Amino acid sequence: MSVRGMELQAERCPYVLVGSTQLVGIILTVWARRDHSAHCAEVRSATIGTGALGFLGNKGAAAIRLRCYHTSLVFVCVHLNANKSAPEARNTEYKTIEAKLAFTVPRSTALTLTSSLSAVRDAPKGAREITLRLRHHDVVVWLGDLNYRLALPTAEVTVANVRTLIQHGNLRPLLAADQLQAAQRAGKAFEGYSEAPITFSPTYKYDWNSTAYDSSDKKRSPAWTDRVLWLETTPPGELHRVTPVDYGRREVLTSDHRPVFATLKVAISVESADKKAKLHKALDQWELSRIPTVSIHPRELKFGFLQPAVAHAVSAHAVFNVAVAEKTLSVRLTNLGQTIAFFSFRTKPGRTSPFPDWLTVTPEAGSLNPGASLSVSFCAGSSSPLSEPDPVSTPSFVPSSQLSGHALPRLPSPPALGKSSSGGGFSYLRRSSTGKVQTAAALASLAVGTKLSSLLAPGNSPPPKGDGPNNGKDNGPPKLHPDAMEEVLVLTLENGGDYFLPVSVTFLRPDYYTVMSDFRC
Repeated sequence: MSVRGMELQAERCPYVLVGSTQLVGIILTVWARRDHSAHCAEVRSATIGTGALGFLGNKGAAAIRLRCYHTSLVFVCVHLNANKSAPEARNTEYKTIEAKLAFTVPRSTALTLTSSLSAVRDAPKGAREITLRLRHHDVVVWLGDLNYRLALPTAEVTVANVRTLIQHGNLRPLLAADQLQAAQRAGKAFEGYSEAPITFSPTYKYDWNSTAYDSSDKKRSPAWTDRVLWLETTPPGELHRVTPVDYGRREVLTSDHRPVFATLKVAISVESADKKAKLHKALDQWELSRIPTVSIHPRELKFGFLQPAVAHAVSAHAVFNVAVAEKTLSVRLTNLGQTIAFFSFRTKPGRTSPFPDWLTVTPEAGSLNPGASLSVSFCAGSSSPLSEPDPVSTPSFVPSSQLSGHALPRLPSPPALGKSSSGGGFSYLRRSSTGKVQTAAALASLAVGTKLSSLLAPGNSPPPKGDGPNNGKDNGPPKLHPDAMEEVLVLTLENGGDYFLPVSVTFLRPDYYTVMSDFRC
């Protein structure tokens, strides 16, 4: 046949050779259907001898491992000890092969399959090559001449009646004497391995080119020496990968054995582009559902124009009047997501607080369960002095909660001031131009909370003339000047997004105007 003819014949063959290996008389070849061969990769082979002297290749195993799509497979072709009365020797050879048979693959290859991840964990840190044992594969198949015999005699079987039982198709008592199944039950070999039900006659030992069992002087007892077993590393709760379809023997007369065959249906993990896309979409949707999301109402705070009102304040060195302007608005936060939303306000670069000094927010941070709502208060406030204060100790903003009635804010008393006990605290004292000592509360001649515009409106008496820097002259009511403030607050969610909340207010600030006499100590 010409070379071209051989090529044409090969092209017509539906199978492609994936790998082959040999140990003396043990030959193993692995083939794949042509349409699947491109997905068979990472092929490695290994051999181990267990024969004469414990390592020669007249007995032992030849193995091939590969990755088919996303499933790792390993095939082990064996020829074990032939001594019919030495099942323990065969058990020992099995353990030697199982422990020492190994394949070396790159670390990146071992990381692609779940079954080989344990080998990566067991490898030295930073190792580029990973050693894979049989247990590091999804499916392990053993096949060949395992040489396990029948343990005779038993209560039902003797050497004399074995062939009679086979002729009558009564295999049950023979299988009960099978050394391999006994070793499995005792946990001495092939523990955890599966085998399809045996429904065919023993495959050993035949006369050459004959259908008769051994007729030589030795008259060896028939046995199932040729077997196919498999092991799958299926995680608990998952469906089995391997399903036996057929298990039998072929009537080939050119050997003292009858070859066996097994048809196994193996579930192979295959990456589906459509399913992968759907899975990614589902994962994206799940991730989005876990991202905190809130609604904010309203999305902008407009305080408008804030008219000042008159109140009293006390510094360390003086009692003075201030024009206070404040207003509170609320924003409602609602958690629209499926996870707890942890919120706070972001501090802008160059600042120490998320809020300007004219804005107070309560609460500044918190959490919302899914579907829950929370009201956040925003208080815009400003204070301006109407009598000349000590610029060092003047508060920039006096909250109304501290100005109700005559409960005035109190600062530490300087040594030069006298003290008088009042409810366990300190009252600040001054000496008026008449020489009479007065407390700060006695100086509260203007109503707290009174609008400055109404207080100084026509028809009302102007504030009393003082004996301070204005020399008793009435300068008239103060003029109000607009002072516009704008800020964009950033509400941020942990593991979520940012929300922008514009805030605007215009304070009407009065000119400096003396209402009370200066009485610096």
